[in-house]
Amino acid sequence: MTAILTAAAIIALYLEIFNNSIAAYSVYEECKKLQRRLIEISYLRVNCA
Repeated sequence: MTAILTAAAIIALYLEIFNNSIAAYSVYEECKKLQRRLIEISYLRVNCA
């Protein structure tokens, strides 16, 4: 019985870590997109000025 509970706890922990890393990766991707957008905007501003 304890082994089953331990296994369930380990699996739950693993899934939690896995989901958090996916969320962190999405945030990282969004930041990269925003940075690219900012670079494009500043580039346009320099060219239009």
